[in-house]
Formats: sequence, structure tokens, C-alpha cells
Amino acid sequence: MKTDEIKTAIEESLPADENIDQYIDSGILSGNRVAIATTSKRLIICKKGIFKKSYKDYLWIRFQNVILEEGLRKSSIQLALAGDDELLIKNLDKDEARKICGFARKIITVTSIKKISTGRTCPRCKEVVKHLAEVCIHCGYDFKNRQ
Repeated sequence: MKTDEIKTAIEESLPADENIDQYIDSGILSGNRVAIATTSKRLIICKKGIFKKSYKDYLWIRFQNVILEEGLRKSSIQLALAGDDELLIKNLDKDEARKICGFARKIITVTSIKKISTGRTCPRCKEVVKHLAEVCIHCGYDFKNRQ
């Protein structure tokens, strides 16, 4: 599968209101062709091997932090997800890694601000409370001990 075919396949899988903001063909890594695409709502990683192809789709809202690690020739990006999980993308060209990292920081910041400003809905009484609230001020629901 050529680069254009991978990008086209990713574009065709997106909802109509989303477009690819950044696309990076990282070439062959560990025997697989790897491509990374970003949209305003998600990060998509495509791996194409000899016998199978996989797409992993991560919503930006799940990410909490991004770390860029630069080596002499290649760089890695570590993305922290909610729930102590992390996603590590290795062996990227330095410039490509910087672009993805900068984009990720911007999206994670915007997403965090939206979460905080809109609050969250209490699952018990359905009232909106502050995003960081530990207890619902309306019904006493304990967010901290129920997650």
C-alpha cells in the first residue's frame, strides 16, 4: 500500500465534518509501514504489514499530556491518556515529531479548557457541576470514590 493509498483510506474513514490536519508517513518501522494522521478530534495511527493492516483511532479528549523525547537522529512522543495509560510513538523524524507534539499540545489544551468550562453532569441527579468537583452540590454524589 502506497502512502497516497493509506492517506486516502484514512480520509475515507473519517466523518464528513473532519479533515486531516497533519499526515506523516514514517516509512518502515519494525517491518510495518506506519502513517500518522491528526484531525481536530483524533489521532490515527495506521500500521501496514505484509498480511494485515491496522488503524488505531484515539480521541484527543482522552489525552492529558504530551512529552517529546529527541535523540540524535530520531524522536519519540509519549502521550499520557486518562487512567494512567500511555501511547508511545517511536522512531519519528525530529521535525515530524515536533509538529505532532505541537499540534497535540494545542488540542489537549483546548480540550481541557472546554472540559473545565462546561463542567460535567452528575450521573445521579443530572445537574451540571464544576468539572473538578469531588461531590455534587445538588445531591451529594461522590465523584471521587465512584470512578
